[in-house]
Amino acid sequence: AEERIAVLDKKNANRNPSKTQAENSELAEVVLANVTTVPSTVSEIQARTPELAGFSTQKVSALVKILVDKGAVVKTTDKKKSLFALAESEDADAE
Repeated sequence: AEERIAVLDKKNANRNPSKTQAENSELAEVVLANVTTVPSTVSEIQARTPELAGFSTQKVSALVKILVDKGAVVKTTDKKKSLFALAESEDADAE
């Protein structure tokens, strides 16, 4: 079983991101540029990001989740509303 796990780990290490994953990564960077320190909903982020005009709120939400998973954006919940804001950088804490 350990040999099989090692083979699978080796395959996963050599795997490149798919075309969709690469596009989503680029779009996530666009979203990050439009997230502020003031908590905002996905719809508000989408409204101030012209590049996301053709995308559904569900797609933008998935892009924001990528940023939350990376730690670049912080998610808070107010009642049933999810709000997103820039995560405080470690550089600001050092000053």
